[in-house]
Amino acid sequence: MVCLRTMQASPMLSNPPALVLLALVVALGAYLRSVAEAASKMIDEIDGDEHPNSYPLGKEWTDKKLVALANTREKLNGFVAPAMIGLSILTTIRLLLQSISLLPNFPEGLSGGLDVGFRVFDVLAFLVLVVAFSFLGMMHRGARETDKAIRDLIAESQKTPKVAVKI
Repeated sequence: MVCLRTMQASPMLSNPPALVLLALVVALGAYLRSVAEAASKMIDEIDGDEHPNSYPLGKEWTDKKLVALANTREKLNGFVAPAMIGLSILTTIRLLLQSISLLPNFPEGLSGGLDVGFRVFDVLAFLVLVVAFSFLGMMHRGARETDKAIRDLIAESQKTPKVAVKI
């Protein structure tokens, strides 16, 4: 039987859950990095006129696509990537401190204070992840809406105008 008091006394992210959190943060960071790289690559390809049929230079939809890609890249590289790197570093430090606190000769008086610190960190880490996933969701939704608007603009421009014929 699990003692409720014992569960409350230990940090939420004890050993395996903390490693899962670290793995999740690293995986999310890698995914976001790949999205930023893909946006950069697409910008370079459009600027290099490698997609003249889809995104001819000088067209309104091409300019909108370039702006959308640049915004995605800047958001990821400017805010999200540093936040994920910071969270990875802090989570690793937290795991290190917890490992040190579990050593046999670690002073018992410090252990209780560290446990409280670990609990506070755990709550903050979850909060950062909720914010990161929310931001990611909003960014994906915004990008999807922008891409749809660009596709609609392309479709509208490719319609052949109807010519009135007099008989």
